[in-house]
Amino acid sequence: MKTLMVFDFDHTVVDDNSDTWVIRCLPGQTLPDNVKNSYRKGHWTEFMGRVMNYIGDQEVSPDRVRSVMETIPFTAGMADLLTFISEQKNAIDCIIISDANTMFIDWILHAAGLQAAVDRVFTNPAKFNDLGYMEVIYEFQWTFVPNWRKFPRGSSSFTVRTKSLIPGRGQGRGSWVDTITDRRALTFDGRPQPISTDPPRPST
Repeated sequence: MKTLMVFDFDHTVVDDNSDTWVIRCLPGQTLPDNVKNSYRKGHWTEFMGRVMNYIGDQEVSPDRVRSVMETIPFTAGMADLLTFISEQKNAIDCIIISDANTMFIDWILHAAGLQAAVDRVFTNPAKFNDLGYMEVIYEFQWTFVPNWRKFPRGSSSFTVRTKSLIPGRGQGRGSWVDTITDRRALTFDGRPQPISTDPPRPST
């Protein structure tokens, strides 16, 4: 039986928040108060839509956004762990569950050459529109059985309990969640986003 490793992304795979790291692509590396103050609790993905609209309004190119995202550091030891997982695919499957987005995660994993470690990413779809603005689409929610515990928007903290457990990394710095060997205990409401072998480079 294969082991399933489950990771959050921000402050787990990477040692920062990818959604706030993107602000570094702006000339002043900061947001204006009207954008900062537009956040409403429980509506993070919608807030990130406004952030990306502002970045587009400043004529920051998609390639500039990507190049900045590729500089985010990995959590200490995580690159080695993912390398190990990629070498043990006959025994280990690996998924990422995150409230970030498909483009950020794909870019970062591919830049580090670690995409082979990850079999599936469950997150918010993202794309660049014809104007060169990134659009993040909220459609991410999951449910775990047997507890059937549903999590609110903007949250990716979770615990999975089965009979056979090994440590896995969870939401936030230093936190831990379980990984599972019985994949029947994990059910998702939402579409899995596979890691592509050659992620599309945004057009400028």
